[in-house]
Parts: sequence; C-alpha cells; structure tokens
Amino acid sequence: MLKDHYGFFFATLQVETACLDESGAEAIDITRLGSKGSQV
Repeated sequence: MLKDHYGFFFATLQVETACLDESGAEAIDITRLGSKGSQV
C-alpha cells in the first residue's frame, strides 16, 4: 500500500530481552553461549 502510493515501504523488528509467557524458550535462545563456550 505505501509502496504503491508513495514509492517506498518499511519494516519493523521487535527484539525481546526476556520471554515471560513461553516456557522452554531457553532451548532456542541464540544469544546464549553454545556448549563449547563459543557464541552462536
């Protein structure tokens, strides 16, 4: 809609620092250290 009318569009990204409503999120948290001590 914006692109058709004005010739541009934009996107937003939301980054959460903690997940309050999902248990087990630690298993897929890519910001934590890996098992060998290197960051993923």
